Amino acid sequence: MMTFSINAQTELKPLKVDNVVISFDKTFGEQTGFPVVVKTTIDNVTKTSLYRSITEAIALIQRECGRILTPNQVLYLFRLANQEAPDWAKKAAKVVPL
Repeated sequence: MMTFSINAQTELKPLKVDNVVISFDKTFGEQTGFPVVVKTTIDNVTKTSLYRSITEAIALIQRECGRILTPNQVLYLFRLANQEAPDWAKKAAKVVPL
């Protein structure tokens, strides 16, 4: 018999897409209500934008990157923010429920 375990304490790394770095700051989010931190660096100037959810941030992230995020990148963002991915994101990534 094989068993698998997942360490729930494993910290996910921020997602970097071109010049955009997306991270999640739980403590900051609890204090401000804006846990999704999006940092954009263009010509050595960093701009920080704050969002309540990944869904709110996706359009800006894609605009800043100049391209569409892959379905797996979108799912990773929801996981990074510890938010349940909506059905549309799961369907786009071809996630099959058990």
